Amino acid sequence: MRAVVETDWRVLPHGPVEALAGGVLRVEGDVPGMKIRRQMIVVVERDGLLVHNPMCLDEAAMASLRSKGEPTWVVVPSAFHRLDVARYRARFPGITVVTPRGARRRVSKVARVDRTYDEFGGTDRCRLEHLRGTKDREGVLLVEGADGVTLVFNDVVMNLPDFGGLVGAVYRWIGDSGRPAVTRLARLAIVSDRRALADHLRALADTPGLARVVPGHGAPIVDDPAGTLRTLADRLAAPAGSG
Repeated sequence: MRAVVETDWRVLPHGPVEALAGGVLRVEGDVPGMKIRRQMIVVVERDGLLVHNPMCLDEAAMASLRSKGEPTWVVVPSAFHRLDVARYRARFPGITVVTPRGARRRVSKVARVDRTYDEFGGTDRCRLEHLRGTKDREGVLLVEGADGVTLVFNDVVMNLPDFGGLVGAVYRWIGDSGRPAVTRLARLAIVSDRRALADHLRALADTPGLARVVPGHGAPIVDDPAGTLRTLADRLAAPAGSG
């Protein structure tokens, strides 16, 4: 069954455009029917904007972004994050849409995909790579900056705050909120080889000049990002049920 494609510019509640680092911007916004918020990362390049996890913003916020450049590359980081890509394709027909190889088929149901992560080739500041142990369903964006490297993940790495309700209680009980985590849901839906992913996270922890880790959901991790990735890797590599 083909997905329903909506191209009207539908703006959901979102926060302000915030600066994470020089030329790296972040916006948090609502997800329909969920308490977990999503976030869009925008990297200002010399010849346009790279938009990771596209979100429709109000006109004032879009004008602020476009004052820094036009959307050139739109990265859809997984098949579960395709909500607004058709809207971006309709509003900015010249964009290059990039998605993980393992997500291409599902993302293509709502918008044309131009390249996969391994076909991207990189920009002056950014490169994309698939995460090992995910069957290429997700990856990581690496952004070079004057203050160091920013790693932008998707659902494989989350930093969910504690929240209320039954779902929030379950997340707290299993340790998937209140701290950075590779959640149980991610392990079931995305991770195919825990040890391979753990090894890749450890390799990313060794990135020279690592300044911050941006999870798919939740606040950026700036306090010992390398140590955080190693902790997540250790939990992944532990025997099932122990972490």
